[in-house]
Amino acid sequence: MLAASTGAGADQLAVDGNGRAFVVTPSAVDRSASFSSVRRRTAAPGGRFGPWRTVLRAGRGERVIDAGLAADGSGLAFLQSRARAGRGVRVVAFGAPGRATRPIAVSSHGGNVD
Repeated sequence: MLAASTGAGADQLAVDGNGRAFVVTPSAVDRSASFSSVRRRTAAPGGRFGPWRTVLRAGRGERVIDAGLAADGSGLAFLQSRARAGRGVRVVAFGAPGRATRPIAVSSHGGNVD
């Protein structure tokens, strides 16, 4: 189950059955509205969160539109092509250790994903 969000781009928090906590966030390189990467942090039960680690960076011509997190620390990130005409969306899964899979297209460039 993905943790609830207050909106696209908001930090996601999840805690597993043993009390280990995970936070994931889309992040921008600059202060623009475009997110260019997904980062995550973990904390042992009763401990502080460790440093941010980059899970994935958007490729050239793409932006991260959101990310979600499951209680076990795995999650999904959603990438959108920046081209105004024929935008497409791809999804990238990542495991609890933070390793990302290859992106999978979930909408065609001919679809309406705005």
